[in-house]
Amino acid sequence: ILEGKGKNTDLSINYLESMLLYYPDSVKLKRILIKNYDYAGEKKKALALTNKLILETEDEDVLGELYKTEYLLNKDIYFQSSDKILLPKIKEKLYDYFGYAYDKSGELDYMFFLAEATQMDFPDLKYIALDGLIKQSPELADYALEKEVFRLALRVGDKESAYKYLLRLLEYDEIENEIKSYAVSYLLQHNEYDKAKEVSTWLFLNSKDRNEISNYFNIALYATKGDINSTREIVSLYRNSRELNTSDIQIMLNSLLQIGDTKGAS
Repeated sequence: ILEGKGKNTDLSINYLESMLLYYPDSVKLKRILIKNYDYAGEKKKALALTNKLILETEDEDVLGELYKTEYLLNKDIYFQSSDKILLPKIKEKLYDYFGYAYDKSGELDYMFFLAEATQMDFPDLKYIALDGLIKQSPELADYALEKEVFRLALRVGDKESAYKYLLRLLEYDEIENEIKSYAVSYLLQHNEYDKAKEVSTWLFLNSKDRNEISNYFNIALYATKGDINSTREIVSLYRNSRELNTSDIQIMLNSLLQIGDTKGAS
C-alpha cells in the first residue's frame, strides 16, 4: 500500500509523514514518501525531499537512485511548465547522475543518457553518450551511428574526435560524396596526404561536374607532394577517365612539367 499508485496514495502520504516524526533518519521511509509524492502529482514536494536526502546520504547506490529521481522530477516539472529557464538546471542534474548511472553489470548506462540527451536536445551529452556507447559496445557501431557521432563532435567543437570518426567513416562503402568532399580538406589539415590523395582521386573519378573534376584532380596532385610516380598515376587516371579536350591536355602537361617530369609530359 505504501508504495502503490492509486486511491491509497494520500493515505500513504499521511501515514509516512507521521512515521517520519518518529523515525526522522529513515532513508527508506523518505524514499517511499518521495515516490508517493510523485504518484500524487506533488512534484515539488518530491523534489524538495529528494534534494534534502541527497545532502544527508553517503551510500553510493542510494545516491545514484536519488540523482536519477532528482533529474526526472526536474524534467517533469519542466514539461508541466514549458519554462525554458529550467533547461540549464535539468542539464546539470543529468550530469550529476552521469557518474552514478551503472547498470547491473557494472557498466555505465549510456543508452539512458543517449535517450535523455536526444529528447532534451543536449548535443554535448548526446555526443559523450554515443561515443561512450560505441566504445563500450563496438559491435553496435555502423555507418549511421558513427556519422552521427562525427556530426556531434563537430557541433560541440571536439575537432580531434571528429577527425578520428571521419577516418572511420571513410572505410564505409556507403559514405556520401558530401562527407568525402569535407574529408579532403580535413585530411590535408592533419597532413594525411596519402588519404587525401585517395579520397580526392575517388571524387574526381566519380564526379560528373567538370569544375568539380578539375578541382579534385588538382587537390589529388597537391596531395602527392611532388612525388613523380604518384603524380604520373593521378594524371594517368585523369586521362583514362574522360574524353580529353585541349584544356585537359594542358592541365596534365603543366602538372607533369611542374615536378620536372619531362619524360611523362612527352
